[in-house]
Amino acid sequence: MPDECSMLKRTDRPTPPALVDVIELVSTRVAPAERPVIELFMSEYFGGLDQEDLARYRALDLYGAALSHWAFARTRRPGVASIRIRNPTIEEHGWQSTHTVIEIVNDDMPFLVDAVTMEVNRHGLMSHLIAHPILSLKRNADGKLIQFPGDADHDPRES
Repeated sequence: MPDECSMLKRTDRPTPPALVDVIELVSTRVAPAERPVIELFMSEYFGGLDQEDLARYRALDLYGAALSHWAFARTRRPGVASIRIRNPTIEEHGWQSTHTVIEIVNDDMPFLVDAVTMEVNRHGLMSHLIAHPILSLKRNADGKLIQFPGDADHDPRES
């Protein structure tokens, strides 16, 4: 992560049991200077999910899914949704899912998850796990992420 991307604060929330192994992967795979930001992101990314749902997945796959989404979200122009659909494999992506993964980075807006879920269901498909963190992020004029978390009172919220 570039040096200009900094962390303003850490959450005092304890690490949920299902994420202990994910955070351990961060501590062994992420450069020391980047760890606090990635740990905070992982906590926010998975924080609202049911712990029993998370426990069904391998820590490496949760780590890979979140880190993939983080990397994908690093650059995005405001007002323009970024969408990526893929079937990750260990060989190609370093993590795997037996399901198709849809990654979306967008300005936060009401009913976004509901609308996407309904469209997926309309095609006869099923959602297995939905991570929907709402984050304050600061970006430069080119849409490059320069600060996480951003100032919750001033920086746009994205999901």
